[in-house]
Amino acid sequence: MMAGTSAGAAVDILTQTFAQAQARLAAGDLDQAVALGLEVIAARPGHLEGLNLLGKATWGRGQYQEAVTFFAEMLRLEPGHPEALANLARVLHAFGMELVRGGQLDNAAACFQQAASFQPDQADHHLQLGAVRQLQGREAEAILHFERTVALDPHCVEALLGLGDLHGAALRFGPAAKWYRWALAVDPGLEVANFNLAAILENEARLAESRLYRSRTARPQPLSVETAPEGLRVLIPWAAGSGNVPIDNLMPRATTTRIRWIVESATDAQEAALPAHDVVFNAIGNPDIADLSYDRLSRFAAAHPMLNPPDRVARTRRDRMPGLLAGIPGLVVPKVLRLRRDQVLEGGLAERLAAQGLACPIIVRPIGTQGGHGAVLVDAPDGLAAAADSDVDAYYFIAFHDTRGADGHYRKYRMIFVDRQPYPYHLAISTNWMVHYFSADMLAAPWKREEERRFMEDPERVLGPAGLASVAAVARRLDLDYGGIDFTLDAEGRVLVFEANATMLVHLKDDPADFPYKHVVVPAIYRAFDAMLRRRARP
Repeated sequence: MMAGTSAGAAVDILTQTFAQAQARLAAGDLDQAVALGLEVIAARPGHLEGLNLLGKATWGRGQYQEAVTFFAEMLRLEPGHPEALANLARVLHAFGMELVRGGQLDNAAACFQQAASFQPDQADHHLQLGAVRQLQGREAEAILHFERTVALDPHCVEALLGLGDLHGAALRFGPAAKWYRWALAVDPGLEVANFNLAAILENEARLAESRLYRSRTARPQPLSVETAPEGLRVLIPWAAGSGNVPIDNLMPRATTTRIRWIVESATDAQEAALPAHDVVFNAIGNPDIADLSYDRLSRFAAAHPMLNPPDRVARTRRDRMPGLLAGIPGLVVPKVLRLRRDQVLEGGLAERLAAQGLACPIIVRPIGTQGGHGAVLVDAPDGLAAAADSDVDAYYFIAFHDTRGADGHYRKYRMIFVDRQPYPYHLAISTNWMVHYFSADMLAAPWKREEERRFMEDPERVLGPAGLASVAAVARRLDLDYGGIDFTLDAEGRVLVFEANATMLVHLKDDPADFPYKHVVVPAIYRAFDAMLRRRARP
């Protein structure tokens, strides 16, 4: 009780002070509201309304920790106080958002976690906690909180997109597609969901469905300009999805200004306003998906000198290779038939293939895919229909040649073509008929690396003069400025072509201590490519 005043007078003064504090808070005068609120709790430390007012006022001033202290004191005095619980959760959430902006992700996560413990049914706490865990690379926790968000709010597109992105980054394309479809059911215009779902469907060779979602993205897509301090400026026609030439090592960002132009969504106005450049390199290398940009790019190529023009890329489609490479001495090109899904479903597939000279074993491969994705080796006719039983638009049926060596291993040589000249890139040796360098475990077997070294340092000694001449003839016949060939040698020493096109990857990630020969040979490809760009650049 204040000295010289009665109990009733003291209560009246406290009531007046609290009323003044409320008025100042409502007027936005937070400093005065805090000053008056402190007078109230100084006179009555357990004044719940005063503590609540101070929590709100300090929160408004950005003093999150002070606000937490006041709301927590309310709960100490009256556990379960509903307004204190709600306000404490909200201020913790706001404090977490501030910490995220400051890059303090661990502390932010702790705030969101506490807020969720006070308000377990508030979706936004779980949404932000999922977003923080995603930034931290803690995938499993991010997915858990995004899923909790969706359970509480099935229309939260941020959580749905987060789930799609997380599964997509982990190459779990089925779940990623599910979440993107859900997001588009909420908002059909979500561009990122349309874009990413189109890419997933394209990767699954469902090209027609992919184009439905691709058509919903903005036209034109903005140019991507990665500016180097010096060097060439290269205009790079680009496809929105997969199937582009891997350019990162061929045109390093440090020395090349890269202007990526998504042609399939281009407009006349965008084309007319393309920035200045020294040379054009068409990176749309997969002929199965290049048709979306073919007409515009062909018109552009007619007026602008272009490396890898679209008409030459189009010739590298798998079913066109036997005709394109016909007559090259010492070369074997397996027979290929391309069939749409409706043709496959008509029945009589084995008979149709036999009429084209194709008999099992046959490789069944979805169109448009890279890296052997979805390819199956079928040994008997009764397995053909099952191998082609999916939603893809079309398939390649490719004659299989068993080229295992006497040691039981398959070999896949790769040579890169730069300006129609072949350069050795690698040799993968595997016990699997579908040979990939990443799964061949070359590092574990020194004899494999020794054989690869001999090939890379002297291809003619390994392939023989006739074999190397066959590969060089393929480079000339493709007539690409950049491309390559994957091949092997059959029992007669002939070059058997797996594929030859523009999408060949070239990188130098292997440790020089383990693969010293690569760090001598592969840079020659980069130097040749750079020299070609400079020769072809406009004065």
